[in-house]
Amino acid sequence: MDRFVVKTKRSNEPAKPTKPTKRASEEIGWARCPICDATVAISVMGQHVDSGCKAFAGAKRRRSDVAAAPALFAVPHETLGGQYIVADFLSEEEEAEILAFLDADADPPWKDCRFNGRHRGKHWGVRIDIAAGKLLEQTHAMPEVLRNVVRKMRTVDVLQAFYPNECNAIDYVKDRGAYLKAHCDHRGLSGDVLVNLCLAGSATMTYTKDGEPEAPAYRVLLPRRGLQVQTGEVRYSYRHGISNADLHDARRVSITFRSNKDPNHHV
Repeated sequence: MDRFVVKTKRSNEPAKPTKPTKRASEEIGWARCPICDATVAISVMGQHVDSGCKAFAGAKRRRSDVAAAPALFAVPHETLGGQYIVADFLSEEEEAEILAFLDADADPPWKDCRFNGRHRGKHWGVRIDIAAGKLLEQTHAMPEVLRNVVRKMRTVDVLQAFYPNECNAIDYVKDRGAYLKAHCDHRGLSGDVLVNLCLAGSATMTYTKDGEPEAPAYRVLLPRRGLQVQTGEVRYSYRHGISNADLHDARRVSITFRSNKDPNHHV
């Protein structure tokens, strides 16, 4: 049988000084993600954000950030693939708070706009240069009142992994001839999911198949305080627009949220 010899330190041998042990958090360095509020190692924060705030090695989510069972459910259109409605997404109080914020003398202010129609608008987060086909750095960060809306969106069954990095608001006043020209959001830059919030009034949106004028059109009611989701076929194969006649109230305000594809740009 082999014999094992254990060396023991002599009692008069001076003990070697020991260095204080650092905690893992001190060695790595942690910070909260500015988008999803998860706790992430500073060394991989860029990767975390670029991945759309998905979990990966080096990022740890707190229990409150782990996706729970959905509290709200989106209703799919019977025949228009990828189109969903969440009725009564907001309460009257939540709607009033958002409208008060939008109408306050805040930066950015409402500005008249003739892009894709006639209306007033404002924007937060990553900007798109349509002519150049590229993204530009943000000039106005997404405000907390809209971040709260995004957090609530992630309680919807089809939006639990939705992390938008930009949004724009449009103010339609019927008596001023406001309308939304039929269009498709930029296919290369604007992301796979569009989420639209309907405030102050309802409207009917018309969908037409892009490049197929003979194809049947779809008319979809967008209810006040409701949420519309566009993805898949309806996102990429259809144009959407709202005529002035299809604004059902004196005023309607919409806010559209997107997650742009360029990983180097984020809110």
